Amino acid sequence: MPYKSQGLLNYGGSSKPHTTGFTRSPVEAAFPLILLLWALVTIKPSFAEPRLGASPDSLKKTVSKLSSFGTRFTWTPQADSAAFYLKNRCEALGLPARLDTVSYRSGMWRRTFNVVAEITGSDPGQGKVILGAHYDSIDNSSYSDSLAPAPGADDNGTGCAALLEIARVIKDLPLERTIEIVFFGAEEIGRWGSIFHAEQASAKGDSIVAMLSLDAIGYDADARKDVQIRYIDEDSGWLAEAGVVAFDAIRSSTFAEAVKPSSSPYESVSDHVSFWEQGFVAVHVFEGTNDSNPYINSEGDSISLVDFDYVVETTEAVAYLVAVTLGGASTMTPKGVFTVLPAYPNPFKDVITIRFDIHRESVVTVDVYGPQGEIVERIFHGVLAQDSHAKTWDGSGLGRERVASGVYFIRISAQGQTETAKAVLIR
Repeated sequence: MPYKSQGLLNYGGSSKPHTTGFTRSPVEAAFPLILLLWALVTIKPSFAEPRLGASPDSLKKTVSKLSSFGTRFTWTPQADSAAFYLKNRCEALGLPARLDTVSYRSGMWRRTFNVVAEITGSDPGQGKVILGAHYDSIDNSSYSDSLAPAPGADDNGTGCAALLEIARVIKDLPLERTIEIVFFGAEEIGRWGSIFHAEQASAKGDSIVAMLSLDAIGYDADARKDVQIRYIDEDSGWLAEAGVVAFDAIRSSTFAEAVKPSSSPYESVSDHVSFWEQGFVAVHVFEGTNDSNPYINSEGDSISLVDFDYVVETTEAVAYLVAVTLGGASTMTPKGVFTVLPAYPNPFKDVITIRFDIHRESVVTVDVYGPQGEIVERIFHGVLAQDSHAKTWDGSGLGRERVASGVYFIRISAQGQTETAKAVLIR
């Protein structure tokens, strides 16, 4: 049944322990270790939470690869190759993925694949969110010549690229709801992949909180930086409005508007329609009003026409919507210059490795602070290129002296953004 509740945001709190003295009796010998482990969980600095950062290079890599198949028309070997590629990309992210075989009739019985991956939430009782994009492409002459060039860069290489990037940036968040990532086959000739998936979900009684279809999100010739979130009826209106709020939440220069078709529900035909037909809340994320790509479904739908800065902002906004608003993640502070990844090992005895992704070349400073805010060590200061980086700290101070066991905060700063990673040192 459609889920209309909008009370989906969670807010986390923090607390700090009081320090106290104690006598080291044999019974209490292990207490410092217990205290430190507890502090790892409970002590929170007063710095900002890590920000989301989608990678334009990663998005471009995916669109380029999908375009390189020449065509992904649904009953060609190239379409199958694209499905296998997407499955492999999901598995490379550490996500379990499968191929569902879909049979359909188009002149004769044929088959396609859906690629299904999952990010499992902590509370199965809260249902799941489906994030979908079709991977097939078509040229106006494909029916007579199935191998006619149909690169499908915008439609729908961009949607597929966004799904993979969203999966990458949210997969390690503390999600409550399960997020199902689905790449649909045979959308261009009748939505066969999504019809199959939606009907199966309905038959099984799946609790689907929301479905979002990302379909053609990379063309912005008029540079208006606008996105449509299309919905069919009022049951899905709240989801479209939540999407608009998500673009505001990440301080995006791209703005979104909720758009309801003026006449037929089939005015905006994408895979979301298949879920709406089964009674699920569903929307279509699409390019701006009066600026859709005129080269869609033709040989001209090439990567040269894709605005990847535009794709990045839509990707980040949908990631926020899916993870925080719908998925129940307590926080995912929006985009910035870099994203901090988990430090390891933590707690540590000898050396801890701090990992972070730089999203654009920046002067970066990495410092270690004590629990009272005092600087302990400067790990790094210099220019870092856009890439994944790792720095280490060996538990020494500014004078190379060994510092005491305790909770420390590794503070990373670049271009006005500051984030921290907590580190527990055990001697």
